Parts: sequence; C-alpha cells; structure tokens
Amino acid sequence: MKEALDGPDQVLVDPAPLSPDHTTWVSFLDISEDGKLVAYGIRRGGEDEVTVKLLDVDSRRNLADELPRGRYDVSIEPSRAGFYYSRFEKAGPRVYHHVIGQPASQDRVVFRPGLRAGEADRRASLRGRPLPPDPCLRGQRRRAHRNLGARPRARDSARPHRQGPSRQVLWRNRGDTLYIHTDWKAPHGRILAIDLRNPARDRWRELIPEGEEPIESFSIAGGMLFVETLRNCSSALAVFSPEGRRVRDIDLAGIGSASAPGGNWSGHEAFFQFNSFHIPESIYRYDTAGGKQSLWWRANVPIDRDQLELKQVWYASKDGTKIPCSCCIARGCAWTARIPSSSPATADSISA
Repeated sequence: MKEALDGPDQVLVDPAPLSPDHTTWVSFLDISEDGKLVAYGIRRGGEDEVTVKLLDVDSRRNLADELPRGRYDVSIEPSRAGFYYSRFEKAGPRVYHHVIGQPASQDRVVFRPGLRAGEADRRASLRGRPLPPDPCLRGQRRRAHRNLGARPRARDSARPHRQGPSRQVLWRNRGDTLYIHTDWKAPHGRILAIDLRNPARDRWRELIPEGEEPIESFSIAGGMLFVETLRNCSSALAVFSPEGRRVRDIDLAGIGSASAPGGNWSGHEAFFQFNSFHIPESIYRYDTAGGKQSLWWRANVPIDRDQLELKQVWYASKDGTKIPCSCCIARGCAWTARIPSSSPATADSISA
C-alpha cells in the first residue's frame, strides 16, 4: 500500500508466516472506496478456492468476519456496512449480501440465476444503489438483472433478457447505464450500452462495434471507457468517450500483456499493468483528462532491459497461416532466423 503516489510501500498482509513451506499466498479481492477496508483471499497451494478475510487498514487487524473456503468475487459497499459476493456452488453461481459483524450463515441471497455454469461477479454501484450483478457468464443464453436496493419479494424480481447465443458477457455499470462486452453477433466482441430504466433489447446501443482486433476486456474509469484488444498476439489499449468516440490510444512499452486501466468513474486517473519478456510486472498511472502516463511501480527484478531487445517475426504455416514468433536477444547482436523444412512455423536459429 502507498498513502500517496510517491509514498513508500507498506505491507498490509504478509503471506510468509501463514505456512512453514511458503505455499500459501494472498490476493486482493476488493478495496473499499475510502481505502479503509480490504477484502483479501488466502489460497493454499495451487487451489482455486480461497478463504475470504477482511482487514481494517488503519489498525492493520483482521475483522472477525470470514467466508469459508470457496470461489468468490467480492464488492464492498461504499458505506463499509457490508459487502456483496458471488460464490460458485453445485447448483450454479449465487450472489449474497453480508452485513459486517454478522456470521456468514445469515447472509441472504440477492441474485439466483438459473444457471448451471458460469461466473457472477458482483460490483456495488458507487452511488450506493447497487444495480445488477456484473457477471462474466459463459455458455448461457439467459441474462437477468435486479435492483438490489430492496429486499427480494416473494417472487424472484430478477428481470431476464434473452439475447441469443453468446459465449461471453462482461458487465460494468455506471449509475443507470450498463456497459456490456459481448460476442453476441460479433465473434471479435463489441461494447453495448443499456439504460436500465428502459432495458428492452431494441433500446440497446452499440458503442464500440466489432473490429479486426478481438476485444479481450474493458473497464470504466475517470469518465472514460478503456478497451483492451489483441493486436498481433500483443495487448493494445484504447480510450473511448462514454458515447463510444475513440479519444486516443495508450502507448505501451512494446510487445507484451496489459490490463484494462482501473479506477473510480468520478476520478481523474486510472492504473494499468504491463509486462513483457524483458520487462517485469509494472503498474502505470494514467491521467484520463490529459492522456499522460507515468510509471508508478515496477517489480524489483535484477534485469537490465536496456541490454535486451524484443522483436516479433512472422512465419507461414503449411496452409499459409501467418504465425508470430517473439524473439528476445541481447541488444546489438546480429541474428538470423531461417525456416527449416521439418518445421515450417519455427524459428531455426537465433545467434550472435
């Protein structure tokens, strides 16, 4: 944790003492809007399941609240009085609400789609009026949303939408506007906007149409939409207005993997990750108004990237499909890459 942009690093949770063989590790699940409460998961070995704990940042002490071992996504309410979480269960994903200080056995179900597989990732609205779960649902045709501002009625008040076949849907909400990344009628993906006050399908708006580059993910922060696409097997980031107008591209440090920038919608900054073969995990701060970016953090790895050079070359497979190959070599070295007859798509040699 840093208390300021240029402040020193502070350890919040140290996984080293949690197991003598150091096979236990921790991960952030969510952080409250004011930064005073952290939900984190404790994972043992290579398990997918985690135990969820809550940390009071000011006192550096865990709260008594705990969720048992399972697969979760967590979203803390702005008031810090409780949090929403999704959990994978045998009957499908469920979304619950937990009140701080109460046992988890009393948590109430607030969303129960009739799904047999998938994910439901609950995000609470910054306006304090939670809107629909923010799910990534795979292999399903039925979508639903519910206003979570009131307790469920006797009959399930979730509002379903049938939208045809789709392999992936990712939701982000800003107030009454729901942004959706879907491959419905768009194999490479597109971004839609839905007004939840009038969510009929014929009122859905296409903000960002399908393009040649597949959309990997998107985010909303600082009054902007950020879209990550895959360009020649490398990440590319672009900034769009809420109306879908392309504002600018984000310059990355080269070939590598990046994440869609994250931050508050009402803020003026966002942060994104980037790493490559010769660049350690790095976090950049991005000014959403002016478009300036600066390195905020980088993993302390003993590597001199200035001494290395990364190139991407292409080879044709037997059927003519172009296949990329990324080559990382010492800077200044002469190198050759010829195609051997036994393996048409493999670089044969990289030599000094």
